[in-house]
Formats: sequence, C-alpha cells, structure tokens
Amino acid sequence: MENSINNTYPLSQKENNASRNKDDHINKKLAEIALRTEKYHKIPPIIGMVIADQYGNTILVVEYEKDKRNNYGPIKTYLSEDDKSLLELDLISMFFSSLKVFASQTNIKNLSNFQIHGSNIKIQIYFILNKFMLILFLNSNTELKVKEQTIVIDYFKDNLAEFEYEFENFNLTDSRKVLKLVERKAIIILKKLNKQYLQEYNK
Repeated sequence: MENSINNTYPLSQKENNASRNKDDHINKKLAEIALRTEKYHKIPPIIGMVIADQYGNTILVVEYEKDKRNNYGPIKTYLSEDDKSLLELDLISMFFSSLKVFASQTNIKNLSNFQIHGSNIKIQIYFILNKFMLILFLNSNTELKVKEQTIVIDYFKDNLAEFEYEFENFNLTDSRKVLKLVERKAIIILKKLNKQYLQEYNK
C-alpha cells in the first residue's frame, strides 16, 4: 500500500507543476496582449489621412468622428495636448508644402515621399501627380506592410486621376459632392485597415 502511495505522489506533483506552468503561460500571454493592445488603446494604428494641394490647401480629411462610443477621435485631437490649442490641419499641410519647395530649391530631385517620426505619432507624406499631397498620420508603433500602403496610396492615386478637376476646384459645390463620396469610402477603408491591423497584431 505504501509503495502504491509513493508511486502515485510524483505523478500528482508533475500534474500540479504542469498546471502551474500552463497557468503561468496563459497569464504571460494575456499580459503580452494587454501590453500590445495598450499601445493602440488611445491612438489607432492609422489615425487618419489628409489630401492637400501643392500649396498646402486641405482638400479632404479622412478621420474618426469624435464619438464617446469608441476610443478614437479626429486627427487634430492627437496633435495637441488639449482642446484649447488644437492645431489646424491647413497649417500642417502648408508646412509640408513648404518643405517640398525647400527640397526643390536645394537640388533634391523627384522628392516622392518622406516621413517624420515621433515617440507617439509619425507622419508619412506622399506627393501625387506633382499637384497633391497625401498626408498619412500613424501611431508611432505602426509598421504598415507594403500591401496596406499600396491600398491607401492607390485608392487616392486612382481618385485624384479620375476626379482631378474636382480636386483642383474643391470649393465648387459639385466638386464637394464628388469629394464627399471619395471621403466616405476612404473612411470605410481606414476603419477596415485598422481592424485588420489590430487583429493581426494581437495574434
């Protein structure tokens, strides 16, 4: 009887150790997921997008609406410390427009894009058709794959080429109607890409 007890005790200890190791592994994974998710809890992977002309005039803004039902908000809310000092997007696009002019004057030829990287936000700027800028606001932790970048860039390239007149004359009533449709579809793309990015990131 004593031998039987002695033989079964090590097995029970192994089971306890295996169970403890399994719990530790699960807790570790949950902690990793929580840490990763926290990076995107307040700032989405893709904050938003802006289309501006070569002079820095903002034409189209693709962003989240300010809504208590989700954690994300408009682009401007991530560019200032508080609501009292919200930075106008026109100032940002004009700044990048001046950088392109500076680049051309300093013999930097065929500037197609550049990036500004901060600890919380990074901004990617793409020049399209030599007339327009695509300004992409990202969480600083976001690393878009080539496929994801292509989806965004090609969408605006295609629409800028198809509706070039409307983008150039963006203040006209008829132009605004067309641009509104472009914006609505772009918002769908924004939300879909963010959802897919978070799903992939939290695997």
